[in-house]
Amino acid sequence: LCTDGVRLLYNPNQLRQGLHLIMSGEANQRHCLRLGDSEATTATFVMLQEYKPKCTRVDLYIDSAVDTMGQVWASLRSRELVTRSRSKGRSVAQVDLSTGEIEGETLYIGSVKSDRMTRFYDKATEQQVAGVWTRCESQFRRSAAHAAFNAWLSGNFDVESIIAAYVDFRQVTGDSNKTRRPRVTWWERWLGNVKRFSGASVEKVADSVRRSLAWFKKQVAPTYAFLLRAMPDADWLMGADVMGEFKMSPAKRALLSSIESCKGVVCGVG
Repeated sequence: LCTDGVRLLYNPNQLRQGLHLIMSGEANQRHCLRLGDSEATTATFVMLQEYKPKCTRVDLYIDSAVDTMGQVWASLRSRELVTRSRSKGRSVAQVDLSTGEIEGETLYIGSVKSDRMTRFYDKATEQQVAGVWTRCESQFRRSAAHAAFNAWLSGNFDVESIIAAYVDFRQVTGDSNKTRRPRVTWWERWLGNVKRFSGASVEKVADSVRRSLAWFKKQVAPTYAFLLRAMPDADWLMGADVMGEFKMSPAKRALLSSIESCKGVVCGVG
């Protein structure tokens, strides 16, 4: 247990396994309050980037003091939900056993075991406070967590845009492309004017780079090592680079454009 309630796990006998850092929402708040800076956590993780950390889980949430769970359910029944989840949603109710009354209900979108899962619930009821306090909370795991975390860390995307990339509410129109449809009013009010983040495109870029690197190591690396040692002072490497760029396929050029558009999103290729 470290400062501010952060947990750091490691095996002193197997340090090659690395360190596992766990920072809860409460620990994050303590960290920022102690340093007197609301961006303290961001700065901390930016400094840690030199160690090339891998994020395996991240939870992001946004709250509304206006929109209720009733509005969420109404949009769901109106088929306004746009999501990448292929599994069926489910609801879990909290019941007062002494009265039989339902005190709160949580809507889950996505499987608990999947890389992405979002839940909507009445936070005011959970905390037993008056007023409207509705929470949308997304849980990302494995590669989705790494993409979402680094997108947030890059500063080019905020929490709202990352959540909306996987769960969105759009008006039902004749446009077959649901992402082009206007957002419903209440969801637009909740999100604000956010950039579009596509975690899938980030993951696709990283996967393509990994495949190219694997092919290079298997097919080209032996010849490359031979030439580098046989002609260490020749300018053949520069010539090969120029010729390679000239002969680069349109697919590879498009991939380079995608990497450039990431603008700081770390697509760790391992």
